[in-house]
Amino acid sequence: QRFIKKTNNYLKLDFIDNKFDFILALGVVYTHNISDAIRCLKEIQRVGKGRSFVNLASYKTKEDYWKFKQWSLLGTTILQENEWIEILEYSNYTGDYFFTNAYTLNLKSK
Repeated sequence: QRFIKKTNNYLKLDFIDNKFDFILALGVVYTHNISDAIRCLKEIQRVGKGRSFVNLASYKTKEDYWKFKQWSLLGTTILQENEWIEILEYSNYTGDYFFTNAYTLNLKSK
């Protein structure tokens, strides 16, 4: 079954458990505060079959943090990669992920 739906409530998805073969969530998780980011990851895990992809806002240096923060309109939770990994583990998230940051976006200082 092919089913595509855009939702505005990523914290309580209106689907049964294990509904989707694959979930793609770009620019979704890191727009929430940490507790809601965890809820979002858990919801993705719940409605999916363990195959998903999310991108996560990250930084390595304070300068990179501020570059990303100035670039992002909605980025709320911007963490170091090891902090995101802890959150992924805590959330029991089993999908794939990518760290979006100032380097991957080729952001420059003014």
